[in-house]
Amino acid sequence: MLKHPFKESFERKITGVATSLSMIALLWFTLAFYGQTDTLTAFAISISYLLPLYSALYYYWYINSYFKNLASKTVVAVLSTILSGAVSYAFFAFFEPSIHKYNFSLFLPLMNIIGLSVWIVTIQWYSSISKSIQSDNEACYEEDEADTNDENGVIKNEKLRQITVKEGSRIHIIKTEEVNYIQAYGDYVMLFTANGKHIKEQTMKFFEANLPDTFIRIHRSCIVNSEKIQRAELFGKESYSVYLNDGVCLRASTSGYKLLKERLHF
Repeated sequence: MLKHPFKESFERKITGVATSLSMIALLWFTLAFYGQTDTLTAFAISISYLLPLYSALYYYWYINSYFKNLASKTVVAVLSTILSGAVSYAFFAFFEPSIHKYNFSLFLPLMNIIGLSVWIVTIQWYSSISKSIQSDNEACYEEDEADTNDENGVIKNEKLRQITVKEGSRIHIIKTEEVNYIQAYGDYVMLFTANGKHIKEQTMKFFEANLPDTFIRIHRSCIVNSEKIQRAELFGKESYSVYLNDGVCLRASTSGYKLLKERLHF
């Protein structure tokens, strides 16, 4: 699963908070001065309408690849604005029990215009970030693949049969067939087996070159044991999900999926 863009950069966090507060201020100003609503009620409506919308947009990042067409994205956007409107109406009824003073339905068109605008801009931004990450991953994968081909010319006949991992005073000897998959972990790699996970100071490129042919690099940060794969399916427009027998789901790049198809002949 891709890391949320707001978690990767402090500048993005500041920009996101500033933009969110600006939209709340804009909606409050419009309701208070254009809609002739008292300032407290306008503030309560603005906060209660946009905060649920922001929450939905934040978590939408983790599921955006499941919505492949415009119709499904439109449905999600409309449902989110309806839910936000319902929450806002509850606050409106609380702060303004005398419903006759203001007609909440008069505020909805303006609120929905602002809400849908925020939604559209945000999902377009998400889409551009996803494409950028995908392009970077493909470039890194191709570069690593070229380097690995050079290494394979020297050590292609020397395949690992076991991996030694030292943890404190203990030394674990892990047979390669026991490894489900390997993931990059900074300057280290994490080996995942049925009995747990182990960290080792080694590069992904080394393991890609030295592991048996049953191991396939499906992503620049992931090598999987093909004997543990249950199925693979399309995830988003340009990426794939690989499911293992133990239920773990791994992301595969386009190049990684092509290599997987070639090795497994499907």
